[in-house]
Amino acid sequence: MARPKFKWSEYDAAIRVAPGLVEAAGHMRQHAAAGDVFAVAGLTTAHAAFDLAVQVCALSGLPAYLSRPHLEAIKDRPRREVVATRFAALDEIAALSDYAKAMQALQKLRVQWYLVAGDASVQWDAQRGRATFRAGSVSLYRIP
Repeated sequence: MARPKFKWSEYDAAIRVAPGLVEAAGHMRQHAAAGDVFAVAGLTTAHAAFDLAVQVCALSGLPAYLSRPHLEAIKDRPRREVVATRFAALDEIAALSDYAKAMQALQKLRVQWYLVAGDASVQWDAQRGRATFRAGSVSLYRIP
């Protein structure tokens, strides 16, 4: 029963969460307030049934600012436009070089938590030293 029955499901069954993601999601769940939203660095427009945002949502119970961009963008034009806008905003934030400006930009998006995992990186904290919480390969930022 632990193995997938269909060939097409083998890839999704092999997905593992990043080291430290369970702990980071637990930290978010413990410290989040009603209405808090999170965003993640490193999303792609490639097809992904279980991207990092979906995993964080499942583990923390918090809603994502954007998850599974590809699957959302193929639905209808209004949704595609929202996905494009949010995806571009997150890309711009990751490319910022100043920490304070990144925090301000996340505030404007009404995002209270920002998560960076694995090989993803942000210019404004390349060493992830300003993270509120760190575990394994995951860094979590609380937006003031």
